[in-house]
Amino acid sequence: AGHCKVILSTNIAESSITIPDVLYVIDSGLHRGIFFDDTRNMPALLGAWCSQSSAKQRQGRAGRVAPGFVFHLFPRDFHDTVMLPFEEAEIFRVPLERTVLKIKILLEQFGSPSSLLSQSLTPPPSARVNLAIKELFKIGALTREDETSAITELGRLASDLPVDLPLVKLLLLGTSCSCLPESIVMAAALSIQDIFAMPSPVFMRDQTRFIKDLASNFRSRAGLDLGKKSEPIMYLEGYKKWMRTGRGFHDAMNLGLSWTRVRQMEALVLDLCRRFETYFARLEGLRDDSLDKVHLLHNTVRRKEACQQATLRSLFVAPDDVLRFVLAGCCSQSFLVGQVLDKSDKSDIVKANFERESSVRLKKIPPEFNSKVGLQNLLRVLDVQVVNYKMVGSNGAVIQLGRGPQLYSSSQSAPDELVKDLSHEAKLLWQVYWASRYKLVLPNPREVPGAGGSETVTVGSLSCDAMVSWNLMNDSTVSVVPYWRSPVSVVCDLSSEQTEHVAVALSLLGTDNERRVKALGVTMLPSTPFGKLLQLIFTPRAEKMSMRTSSDGTRVLSFLLGARAIHLHPYFITWAELDMINRIRKCISNAILHTPEKSREEMSQLLSSVLARQPVRLEGSGHKKDLLEFQLTVEETEDYLPQIIVSEKSSSPAASSDDLVLQLLCDDKFKLSLAAPGNVSINTVYSVAVPPFTVHILAAKSATASRIIQSDAVKRVVGWFKSAAVNGSRALLEFTSLQTSLERKLVHMHCKGRIPHESYTCKEEGTRTATISTDLNFLKSIVKAGGIKRFAEGKDAAMATGSEEGGEEDESGEEDEDEE
Repeated sequence: AGHCKVILSTNIAESSITIPDVLYVIDSGLHRGIFFDDTRNMPALLGAWCSQSSAKQRQGRAGRVAPGFVFHLFPRDFHDTVMLPFEEAEIFRVPLERTVLKIKILLEQFGSPSSLLSQSLTPPPSARVNLAIKELFKIGALTREDETSAITELGRLASDLPVDLPLVKLLLLGTSCSCLPESIVMAAALSIQDIFAMPSPVFMRDQTRFIKDLASNFRSRAGLDLGKKSEPIMYLEGYKKWMRTGRGFHDAMNLGLSWTRVRQMEALVLDLCRRFETYFARLEGLRDDSLDKVHLLHNTVRRKEACQQATLRSLFVAPDDVLRFVLAGCCSQSFLVGQVLDKSDKSDIVKANFERESSVRLKKIPPEFNSKVGLQNLLRVLDVQVVNYKMVGSNGAVIQLGRGPQLYSSSQSAPDELVKDLSHEAKLLWQVYWASRYKLVLPNPREVPGAGGSETVTVGSLSCDAMVSWNLMNDSTVSVVPYWRSPVSVVCDLSSEQTEHVAVALSLLGTDNERRVKALGVTMLPSTPFGKLLQLIFTPRAEKMSMRTSSDGTRVLSFLLGARAIHLHPYFITWAELDMINRIRKCISNAILHTPEKSREEMSQLLSSVLARQPVRLEGSGHKKDLLEFQLTVEETEDYLPQIIVSEKSSSPAASSDDLVLQLLCDDKFKLSLAAPGNVSINTVYSVAVPPFTVHILAAKSATASRIIQSDAVKRVVGWFKSAAVNGSRALLEFTSLQTSLERKLVHMHCKGRIPHESYTCKEEGTRTATISTDLNFLKSIVKAGGIKRFAEGKDAAMATGSEEGGEEDESGEEDEDEE
């Protein structure tokens, strides 16, 4: 008596759960589910209005044993006119690739996929069917981009395996690269929910227990990842540890694994082994070791007893770079680019002279805890020490955390980390920050039971130096958020060499924000030439390509893939290695289109050669004026990855970064937005690339400009934007940082009104509109002339011609103009 039970539920309570003593139901009219987003071409977790039938079902949850009431939080007219009578059919909400593939394999004699699907009870739009065929062609399940094309080996195998298409590709590449056992384990782990335990504050009322479980769970993950920055490889290492134990409930708890989910994973591993045994039985000329390893993995998993270390070593022999190769191949549609933010030497952490790897910035700290002793008491629950403290502002601080014990045992070799990252203790704070939804919620060390004080303390903001911000490679305006528990959830690069990193994601999931997606199964690629060449190896056949070489044409220094430049500097590759890349592409095509075993031996040899090669640094000048440019094309064949051909040497001169900025400004599609003067901040919205330069045009947002790390050309654009916002239009060409006297004179003439101005309005939807006064014709004339230098030479030649015709009088006139 005197108590009221309140139940918060998702739409699972509509039919799956019945609670008899519910008397009141409050219906928001919303439900959250996964829908296929046609504009982004990916599944998306979205909130939407429920149907009338769902609202009626929710109404029925009240009054099961007594009269009840329901309160719908929407008008009756909205219910009658806007809400659908029933939920949308599933065929409208899921990708159609598997459906189309099944139809082609099982029902092709009855008609094409589009004609058969048009006869279904709820036929999907023809555009969705065409999109599914296009995606099947991209991933390699069809030989051509039309529904009459033949099915490849990947497509046939996908119809027999209970995993998604990218994971089928992972298994095929694993077979071709002699790492099938590793690929089976990774595919099984990626097909189910996270195999690690996942403590959540939603289900744990004791905040202290939740924080301790979260810290233990994160330590387990970090101890298995060891700086490799790969979610699939972390799962593989966790399963190898699991196989060394008795595989009981307490063994799973000791490793930080979920016993239920790891058993589900084992069942899927057994299923995949059985299916591959059947698959290999159909192949002719199969080498025995492939089948032997599948048999060995199957028997080892089935025995349910601790596996010997020697058995594991014979099963899992592939080096990490080979695993990264097959993961890059199966995720080639989802390459990510990471920009290193705020790498300056003027941050609060640098000013405090703290160690950057173990230091973080905190803001909105409660006053009673904003001291070294107060923060130490607050963070004691995480078993971390505050060794240095400096107050920043009225409610902020910079703290340096002490280093705990190493995450790997003395019998293990030290991890070969991809980046100079944050310490484990600093990353643990980030785990609490993500788990508490972008704030640090910690147990209150000053709480007195029964005194009525708050049980928790909230710190409102957490940040650090040199964090990597991820975006889609094919659309730099879309930000990517990796799974927050994964090793790539927070990555910082505190070295001075890199400002950009590349990763691949197994799957992408859209959100309500169209410019933000979530990524699962993320693997970072090394910043070595091998990591960069993976982008070239798995370049799609429709991508436009070119490359830059040294002046003698013997050393390849950079590539342009579409609008993205890949710089090998300070390293290079040779033409022989470019031929090796073509041979690897041919092996991959054979594996996907025909049979992976036919090219397995050659693929293993090629990968061994590539991995054994030590990066060679470029000696001598690498200046852009010494470079040669070659256009690249691909063969017109049905190979999944056609051969890359050097079609012609480009005769156009190398464009300077200044010319590139001018080219973009003169583009009719160029968009620009400016914040109020004095508050200009940066976010990439447009980019143009002419190798070896990539220039990003930036728009204004609400962060500080110092958080973006820019190349020299981008810094010039930023300076120009600031000048335009603060000083008006008289110095708008200063962003080009012109250096020659002739070029400075051209700007001088322009700003003095010698060339008429025109108004050019640049705007972006949803932002303020700024009118920039500049001479667009003047800029276009520079671009048309072939760049600033050529334009200046043309003006100089015109002046010289006038001097010859006009004699001494013209020469004096030219001197006057120079003085002006």
